[in-house]
Amino acid sequence: MVENEPITLTTTHKENHHKRSKKKKKSKDRDNALNNNSSGSPSSKRKHDHGKHTDESNKKSKKRKIGDLMGAKRNQETASATAKNNNNNNNTNNTHTATTTTATTTTTNTSTTPITYESASDSDSDDNEKTNQMNKRTTVQKRNKPATLTQNRILPHLHFVYEDTVDKKSQIKNRRMIHADIKVNRDYYISDSDEESDSDDDYSGAPLCEWHRKVYINPEKIKSKVKNGEWNIKTGKFSVEELIKLEKRIKKIGRRENLTLEQLRETVLAENHKPHMKFWYQVVKAFPDRSLSQIYHHTKTGYHEDAYKGRWTAEQDEELLDLAKKFDSKFIKVAEKLNRTRQACSDRYRQLTNKPTQRKNWTKDELGILEKAVKEYTEKHGKSISWEYIANNYFADKRNPLQIRKKWESIGTTFDSADTVVRNMKDVTIQVQLKLFEQMQKMGWKAEDDIDYNKVNSDDFKINKETARRTYYKMRDSLHDCDKMKYPEIIDRLVTTRRAMVESLKE
Repeated sequence: MVENEPITLTTTHKENHHKRSKKKKKSKDRDNALNNNSSGSPSSKRKHDHGKHTDESNKKSKKRKIGDLMGAKRNQETASATAKNNNNNNNTNNTHTATTTTATTTTTNTSTTPITYESASDSDSDDNEKTNQMNKRTTVQKRNKPATLTQNRILPHLHFVYEDTVDKKSQIKNRRMIHADIKVNRDYYISDSDEESDSDDDYSGAPLCEWHRKVYINPEKIKSKVKNGEWNIKTGKFSVEELIKLEKRIKKIGRRENLTLEQLRETVLAENHKPHMKFWYQVVKAFPDRSLSQIYHHTKTGYHEDAYKGRWTAEQDEELLDLAKKFDSKFIKVAEKLNRTRQACSDRYRQLTNKPTQRKNWTKDELGILEKAVKEYTEKHGKSISWEYIANNYFADKRNPLQIRKKWESIGTTFDSADTVVRNMKDVTIQVQLKLFEQMQKMGWKAEDDIDYNKVNSDDFKINKETARRTYYKMRDSLHDCDKMKYPEIIDRLVTTRRAMVESLKE
């Protein structure tokens, strides 16, 4: 070997050499840090404080020891419990002595060494774990209340119907109380109790109101008469109370005519309205603030045997698109093939063909665009807004007209200037709750179904419709025995408690 010849190292030699040098460097740094700390001088500048890590490791080791001791104690208790069970089942002295000896050995060994058990005790502990898991599953099943998603002629929107075993307070959580009280059967009227039996009221005679004399096929004529002030009637959706009243009215008149609900569908609702005007006059007489056209069209749609069939499946959506293309969007023929109503088919088709590309929460930029779009449109074209126009010209099909309309209905009022503006739940304070509940109390509503959250806004207080609804339900559900209270009592309680809270904050 030549003296000046360089030494060539393999890759393994290089790696080992690098590791050894790294360890030496670490040990030197540790010694220097300890010497500096002992002398009172500041420690050398390093990225990590190894003393801190050692303290943390000591704490972790202590926690592990405590955990091991607690686990050993639990194992000891389970072992003694299984031993007692075996003693009761077998009733033999041999098993009794065996279990006592194992129990004594475990008590002596808890402080020194971890406990080990025989295979029999291991199987018993496995059984206990299985039973614990089963108990957890049953509790989870109890928490998940048994409910079915459905809709009907009284509650036309999708909602959950719970079994009778579920308490009422759980059923009304985050929704109106009336959902827990109404049970609707597709083929029968909602109730046949003695309280709702037929009375001696006289329903005969010609209608007194002008809007009760004729059925208008085009709803725009009714809207124009209301807009011009010729007719002083309600427009829009029927309330739950109105739908219950309508059902009771139809039931009473049906009894007089000896018509069941099934026979009513086959005769009066299946045919043109003109041969049955006497029937419709009797029904509409109980609704002075609704037109005959509204009662007729709603009854014919809501009481149809194919109405409210629940959610659409993916297969039904595909079939709907194929049939709409085949019959050139003539939804009367499409409805016959799908066993659904014409209105349900046309609404679903519009939803499928106008699907938005954006389904996430609305951003601040989008809300700004929405405010600008509505402001510019109303200045040019008036208050009757075309949401299709706004969707095409301002959102480039990222949001569909239905999304835009619902969002504006929810937050539109909060863009006005006011002292207090609440757009989401983060802005809800005790003071906001007090203002909201005082506004709801002033309106004098008698039931939760009468609440219109758009009307709680005032000149100095603006709140998002959805935020107002969620706030009311959340605070109502927090009251004790709220399921046994009526709405006026609930709102009075909420106002009283919030006033006391605001006064306490001032002090």
